[in-house]
Amino acid sequence: MSHILHSMPNPMPFGVADLSFRGRNACPVCGCVEASPCPTHHVAVHSTRGGYTYVYDEPYRNLLWTDAEDQERLTAILRGKRESRMGHEHSEDAITWNVFRFFECHGCLAPAMRTICPCPTEEPQTIFWATDNGALWEPFRRCSDEIPEKTFARSEPDLMLLWKRNLLVIIEAKFRSPNRSDPKKRADERRKVGPYIQRASGHFNRDGAYEACKDGWYELLRNWALGSKLKDSLGCERFVLVNLLRKRHEKEHSEDPRRDFAERACVLSANFRFAVAYWEDLTAAAPSISRHPDLEVLVSWARNKSELLGKPAFDF
Repeated sequence: MSHILHSMPNPMPFGVADLSFRGRNACPVCGCVEASPCPTHHVAVHSTRGGYTYVYDEPYRNLLWTDAEDQERLTAILRGKRESRMGHEHSEDAITWNVFRFFECHGCLAPAMRTICPCPTEEPQTIFWATDNGALWEPFRRCSDEIPEKTFARSEPDLMLLWKRNLLVIIEAKFRSPNRSDPKKRADERRKVGPYIQRASGHFNRDGAYEACKDGWYELLRNWALGSKLKDSLGCERFVLVNLLRKRHEKEHSEDPRRDFAERACVLSANFRFAVAYWEDLTAAAPSISRHPDLEVLVSWARNKSELLGKPAFDF
């Protein structure tokens, strides 16, 4: 990810208005006659679930915010991140950065989060991908070790927001992928899930948690276990696990996260909550939250965001 250190202004990532699929071996940018990989537009076409997609040769091209301060912040994060596919058209990490880095930079994370759940008015501490200052966030590492998670296979929440001694929010973001795991992995997950349920036993409906794992809800279950323990270790009053999805997600993947995961597996209360939220609602609310000139960049990007080489990614 060293290519993220780039000083030139970043153009808008390619999206719906810019793309026209001409075949597996052709550049997908409208009007271009080059092959793939394209030396002009720096993208290559790859096959993916449902069709084809593009990948940038330099991941920074897929990001909106890449000035010197952004580069320093992101480079430190990526030193501690297990893997990164920031340059992919379908990258959940790139979408997470583009949306939440805007809110972080302009001091409006708190009002943005109030569109999802109640939170304090001051801005929170922001921890992308469990990493802080180039290393695993120490409070998270301690909770992970208590499970214990293996160092090479730790959970990696997309975003954690901390209002000290008040509220912890963990966001598990999805773009095209389902919440539920591949059925081929579920037998192994059932063997590994015991310590999570046991170490956070007061926060799970035991039988329902094992059934939820059997049905593939392993990732959200891990986040609930770690978040519940982290909330208690940090002395916070409240914990909210947010599943951030596209509006088409439940229908596309035949999933109901609240019913099939949270209400079945978790002990829910006023201080331990689960929420489903949508990328479209979050970005649509941005104009009422911020008046910064960068707002137009965020909104234009979201409305032009593509999947599968030019299909609209979001439902506005």
